[in-house]
Amino acid sequence: MADQGRGRIGYDYVYGGLLCENVVSATARGIMVPAMWRLEQGGFDVLGCIHDEIWAQAEPNRSEEFKTLMCKNPSWCNMKIESDLKVGVRYLK
Repeated sequence: MADQGRGRIGYDYVYGGLLCENVVSATARGIMVPAMWRLEQGGFDVLGCIHDEIWAQAEPNRSEEFKTLMCKNPSWCNMKIESDLKVGVRYLK
């Protein structure tokens, strides 16, 4: 049973795509949150995140350190983690 946004309670249908989406989102969060913590501990000022992006602020010429801290695997994860890095004075898409 779930509130469907109209003040009524009803049934939601669960299907394979929805379950897969939830597993992927939870796994991504499990990788990103420790990465954000490591960045904070490494002296980067994490400004925010959305989906699969982390925004941070630091002194110039620390991009390799940022990438190293961000791509470190959690103990439970044995897959290869890679990242793209863009450096700028404002948000870059």
